[in-house]
Amino acid sequence: MEKNAILFASAILRSKEMLNCQDFKNLKLAVYLLYNFKHPNNQNQPMKNSITSFILFFLCAFAVSSAKGQNKFDKWPEIKSFHKVLAQTFHPSETGDLAPIKSRSAELAAKADSLNKSEIPSEFNKLEVKMALAKLSLESKSLHKMVTDKASDAEITKALNALHDTFHTIVEKCSDDEEHHDHDHNH
Repeated sequence: MEKNAILFASAILRSKEMLNCQDFKNLKLAVYLLYNFKHPNNQNQPMKNSITSFILFFLCAFAVSSAKGQNKFDKWPEIKSFHKVLAQTFHPSETGDLAPIKSRSAELAAKADSLNKSEIPSEFNKLEVKMALAKLSLESKSLHKMVTDKASDAEITKALNALHDTFHTIVEKCSDDEEHHDHDHNH
């Protein structure tokens, strides 16, 4: 019964996307260790039926989900603000819808400029990040000029794709061990 409760709780946590894949693997390991932990009064008896292991599981789950609630860019609101506009303009362009970028290119350029001028959190304050931020700002301004000058859809799409790639470069340079595609485009 307790094993079913543990599986149910982990399924709920996973379905709410509170955990990424690595966190979920760590949580499964913690569940395994708790489930097979030996009872202190009888080393031959696992604590499978003990309420203690069930409580310990939820404490581990809470700790992991609380840590997951923090995004690595929480200390850098400008990058989150830029990314939100980028996602809302880039993804429609993937299906040929350029209306969002055409109507919001000035906003995207302003967000890129704000990001470039923002205080970079110490863990991301690297020369490569600074260079990519400057490039992002220039590309955003250039894209806005292309939109206002009525460039072709193909030219705008190419420039927007390059801008998106530059953003990915920034995210990658801010990551140590993580994959750079670990960001979320859904807003």
